[in-house]
Amino acid sequence: SMFQFNNTKLSDAGSYTCTGMIDAVKSSFVEQSNKIVDSGSISIKIPTPLVTIDSQNLQVYNTSTSLDLTCSASINSTESPYVDVFTSAVFEWRYIRGESEVSEIFLTSQNNLKISTSSLSLHYINLSSAGEYTCDVYLYSNFSFVKNSTNQSDKITIKINVPTPDIIFSNTSALYNVGTPLNLSCKIILMRENIDVN
Repeated sequence: SMFQFNNTKLSDAGSYTCTGMIDAVKSSFVEQSNKIVDSGSISIKIPTPLVTIDSQNLQVYNTSTSLDLTCSASINSTESPYVDVFTSAVFEWRYIRGESEVSEIFLTSQNNLKISTSSLSLHYINLSSAGEYTCDVYLYSNFSFVKNSTNQSDKITIKINVPTPDIIFSNTSALYNVGTPLNLSCKIILMRENIDVN
């Protein structure tokens, strides 16, 4: 006997049992066989999500502004009808700024995941905010025999403009005679709170 799944869904994951016996043949001298039972489990993996980062479509950002990075995870439209159990998305934001790597983890729960998002907000950005930002996502379910999806990620490089300084040029006199000392001064003024890297 064969049982076939044409379009396997996550809810088809589980434990299955097959019971069988051989019934008596056309003879009164032959007894039927004992029942035999065998079982096994079927695990089904959640599809790998499609992951994208939206960053307000800018290439370079100015200091003292805010920036929201939004990471979206979704299931391919051809696979989404087969994701029919409660699933959750785990988002991990990783960013490398200079020599250090930082990681933040966010959990988003959603039944029959179609699309899920996580945002990373950078308020009052400065030069140290520049770096590479990565969003890693995997999907999981507490439903027995449903296995986590493969991790998927997207990354973006954030560049920050060095602020334009003010410059002051001065001299000690408007008119000089030949042979006299001449002093010129040039002073650059920069807001230090925006310059937090060397």
